[in-house]
Amino acid sequence: MTNNPQPNISISGGTFQDFFTGDKTTTVHGDYIEKQHNYGQTPEAADLAKEIDELLTSLEPTIPNLASPTGQETLKQAALQTLDQKITLKTRLLKALSAGGLKAIEELCNHPAAKIFVASFQAAFPEKK
Repeated sequence: MTNNPQPNISISGGTFQDFFTGDKTTTVHGDYIEKQHNYGQTPEAADLAKEIDELLTSLEPTIPNLASPTGQETLKQAALQTLDQKITLKTRLLKALSAGGLKAIEELCNHPAAKIFVASFQAAFPEKK
């Protein structure tokens, strides 16, 4: 029987053997992604994100102090009310919500209030999830 030496692989100050045989802590130096989401960036999602950005940008001048919680709440309410007039946009958002695609659209949006809007849209239509 031959004696094969154990590999000595450095894992952030320990060795592979240490990790494999007992010390299973994860110590990371540098970039570490535990869970990565790769949402599909379809042309439809990009178009929808662009429409959301345009909607929020058009409402922005009517909202005093958008950075305040009151301003953000006002923008959120105004955007949801505007969706009642933009039936096509609302329908597309409902389809994205039921398909689980709102997260991708949120990531594609450039407007700083997009996350607030998407969260409020999801809250307004919870039965569609």
